[in-house]
Amino acid sequence: MARRLFSVLVILGLLTAGCKKTQKTGNQVNKTPANTGNATKSVKQVNKSATKQAGLVAPEKFSGTMAIVNGEKLDAAPLNRDLARLTQNGKRKLPPARLARVERSVLNRLIDEMLIDQAAKKAGVQVSDADVQKEFDKYKARFASPTQFERYMKMSRMSVESIKNWLKKKLTLEKLLDKQGALTVTEDEAKKVYQNNIRLYSEPERVKLQGILVRIDPKAPKADQAKAKNKVKAVLDALSKGQAFSDVAKKFSDDPTASKGGDMGWVRRDMLPKPLEDAVFALKPGTYTKKPVKGPMGLYIFKVLEKKAKKVRTFNEVKDRIMSSLRNRKVFTARLKLVRELRDKAKIDIKVKFGKNTKGANKVKK
Repeated sequence: MARRLFSVLVILGLLTAGCKKTQKTGNQVNKTPANTGNATKSVKQVNKSATKQAGLVAPEKFSGTMAIVNGEKLDAAPLNRDLARLTQNGKRKLPPARLARVERSVLNRLIDEMLIDQAAKKAGVQVSDADVQKEFDKYKARFASPTQFERYMKMSRMSVESIKNWLKKKLTLEKLLDKQGALTVTEDEAKKVYQNNIRLYSEPERVKLQGILVRIDPKAPKADQAKAKNKVKAVLDALSKGQAFSDVAKKFSDDPTASKGGDMGWVRRDMLPKPLEDAVFALKPGTYTKKPVKGPMGLYIFKVLEKKAKKVRTFNEVKDRIMSSLRNRKVFTARLKLVRELRDKAKIDIKVKFGKNTKGANKVKK
């Protein structure tokens, strides 16, 4: 998922802020002026004069062959589909030069995917429908509810079919890299990550806390300060008589948590100013501060409901998570290396020119 998100974020970056010119990485693209001219003629472009509004244009609709990759044709359909999704079906218009860069970025990604698919077929890699469905079920389970999943699809303008297509590409790539031995993660590697990042696997001491705040402005008139102190006394008197802390908080507290009975949830060390932290973590579960504690907003009375000691999770508890993270990193770097190698050996013939009147418009990665 991270790789897909990275690709989308790069392209979205082009949509919003422009980018550097695409770097050349090989020498197999046929890009002589004569060839480009002939190739362009073979591509039908619908809506040749894109809608122009204040210098902004919508993507053109392409048809025909966009590129020939090792003798295999790359059709316009996936290019049109991805451009439509990125530009909200053309509603999001861009300056011509930036649009050309977005179009080139999408085409480059499609070429990369075709090269990977070709390499996978050559290596005998196969991904079954059952494999895809299993991965889809795991992917969907990450969401809190079916409603949240539906909302995600709507916001990202994706469908079940498009998600499954992406998952199939993901599985194909991972199986290919696995076959090449590029994704092996050893336990020693995981232990090294664990030891170097032990703080990430530590759970600090924490308490489940309730609080009552009586606001006191140091600059307020003495009469107002005296009134606030009388309020604190009323709070402590009510608690000493056995009234429920939550009821007292609802009646007296000036904190936003008053409506919830002063419920502050779980609070760990380093979350509170030092004077408040010292007072809170000195309490035993079920007790409250007998004297008000001075804080930045006024005077506080706290009650600790539960307490959990600091805990460092063992390596075995987090091993699977670490190894999965390392594997994902290796997928990312191994994919970059694989694509570079495949492009170096590939014969790629680009059959489309983006941004005809834009400087450097036809530079597509080799």
